[in-house]
Amino acid sequence: MVASRLPASVRDSLPPAIRNRPTLGANDLSAEALAEIRNRFNDAVASLVEVNRLGTVLFQFSSAFRPDTTSYAAIERLRVDFPVLPIAVEFRHRDWAGLNVWARTLDQLRDLEITIVAVDAPGGFASAMPPVDGVTTPGLAVLRLHGRNSAAWEGRHATAVTRFQYRYSDSELEGDVLPSIRRLASEVNGIHMLFNNCFGADGDHSAATIRRMIDAVGPAK
Repeated sequence: MVASRLPASVRDSLPPAIRNRPTLGANDLSAEALAEIRNRFNDAVASLVEVNRLGTVLFQFSSAFRPDTTSYAAIERLRVDFPVLPIAVEFRHRDWAGLNVWARTLDQLRDLEITIVAVDAPGGFASAMPPVDGVTTPGLAVLRLHGRNSAAWEGRHATAVTRFQYRYSDSELEGDVLPSIRRLASEVNGIHMLFNNCFGADGDHSAATIRRMIDAVGPAK
């Protein structure tokens, strides 16, 4: 986060040395400041929750967030901090996909009524989840597609969009993505697809293409 995007009351309470940093982390803020941010967010979306118009709130963890006791406690804390929000979580380290870890994580998320995000990303990186999925909330599944630009995935970029510069081919969408959608859709009431290959019109093109494919094959049985 950057200081300019914080509520004025939180921003003005920060020491100048922290306020002027390019980015801030949770450790830069007091417990009181974090609580105020959470409360403001909960208040801002409360009306959407009341009328069931908020699909989900996605929490994306960095690749430094790996499965251990502290991480499971942090996930538990999400439900404490946001008790009534629909929540989805996305992991960015392949250790979460280990057989026993994945099973334990899915069980925890089911207990907390938190949706797991299935990821499509370049293969072979510790910082990218492999193509695993699961259903942890009966009302929703989420599939987030980052493209498969292996050359750019862990490079240095002036903007994030060049990391995700990738246009899915029709064969990738039909052979890999469409079966995942249909499998997930057969188990839940709704599915959200998020194309994060956000360079130029790549994401729009992918979304329009998969929409046509879904329409062509009809609903999952």
